[in-house]
Amino acid sequence: MGAYYRAFIPRRFPRNYDHRINVPVRIGQATVLPGDVVFGDREGVYFVPPHLVEKVLTTADTTHIHDEWTQDKFLHETSKYKSSDVYGSPRDPALRAEYQEYLKKKLDELHKKEAASNVRQALPPNTT
Repeated sequence: MGAYYRAFIPRRFPRNYDHRINVPVRIGQATVLPGDVVFGDREGVYFVPPHLVEKVLTTADTTHIHDEWTQDKFLHETSKYKSSDVYGSPRDPALRAEYQEYLKKKLDELHKKEAASNVRQALPPNTT
């Protein structure tokens, strides 16, 4: 089993302490429940309740696309925009419309890829 830890604090357990599976545990300041999705990277460990996973992934896609769009604006149109024009939500209505169009296009592409991948996974293996 892989493990990630920042520090180890031994605790005294009663003699009759039994090890359990699928029970809530405390990790740092977080309570982790059975079924939580765990994601770890250099920044730390994140615990996502199952009912929020889809929302987190959708938001992550949107954030990634926004970062991609922002980077493109600075790399290819550096003299045209200041960071305050692009970061967060663009203030200029034309720029906001451009971003919304870009976001819709990229999300549509992503959903088409996911749908194609799901169809391929659902097909039975070739038996010839």
